[in-house]
Amino acid sequence: MITGVWIRVRSSVPVAGRRFRSVIAVQHDVDGVAESTEFATARPYSEVPGPKPIPILGNSWRFIPFVGSYRISEVDKISKSLYENYGRIAKIEGLMGRPDLVFVFDPREIEKVIRGEEEMPHRPAMPSLHYYKHVLRKDFFVGDKAGLISV
Repeated sequence: MITGVWIRVRSSVPVAGRRFRSVIAVQHDVDGVAESTEFATARPYSEVPGPKPIPILGNSWRFIPFVGSYRISEVDKISKSLYENYGRIAKIEGLMGRPDLVFVFDPREIEKVIRGEEEMPHRPAMPSLHYYKHVLRKDFFVGDKAGLISV
């Protein structure tokens, strides 16, 4: 079981009046950084389970039509397969030209990830969503209309 992979201890003070940071009991202090029990016992990122990449192609081959079993248009089926085969947290690594994908299926872990984010977290745009908003439907997404999915 992998827990606390992304957890950092935060104070319980609201950030810019919006939401509270995680309030995890502090166990000890290592090199001047407060550590929680969960963070101190967290396993490394390299141990997050997922389909094993092959040399050169990584896991990209799994998305090739007629060869791989994953279809990029069927994220729900990919998610279900990952959950059934690897559990509450899974990753797909080795995607050519793309960062690893980490899937978190446990609501308690998702809460920890969100509460551990900084005030302005970096969330890179999905190329398909960017194309849809800035090319196909640029007439609709003008000004401050970001859309529910991207927010």
